[in-house]
Amino acid sequence: MKEWNILATSLWGQERRLFRFLRNFGDFKGSGFRNVILGKVEDVPAFLEAIEEARRTEPERLRSLGQIVPIERIFHFDVAGFDEKAKEAVAPYIVPLENSNFFVRVVRRGHKGEISSQETEKMLDGYILESLQKEG
Repeated sequence: MKEWNILATSLWGQERRLFRFLRNFGDFKGSGFRNVILGKVEDVPAFLEAIEEARRTEPERLRSLGQIVPIERIFHFDVAGFDEKAKEAVAPYIVPLENSNFFVRVVRRGHKGEISSQETEKMLDGYILESLQKEG
């Protein structure tokens, strides 16, 4: 699956249960990381509405769900070039942040000891603020 647009996490040990639920909405597969499922759905807003409706009407079906994150942009990287790739990925979102409050959150799976989520958050936060200041 090359162009996925949904990332879902399951509660510990509940990946199969969550996968069985999600496959009703699109093309889903394991990610190679424990409790992380990747998916491709036709209409992300409609998918999120369906999940919300299931949460309201059948909450027991979602007991295995940790988080669902819509994905707009992905990139491949090597550790040495990660910071620059991350900056390129966030660049299109900077101007819309003007006159807004924001925070940067990085959730990392893999590269333990090579990429720090906290350091990456600080780096991206600084990059965004600097870019906004340059824009005036």
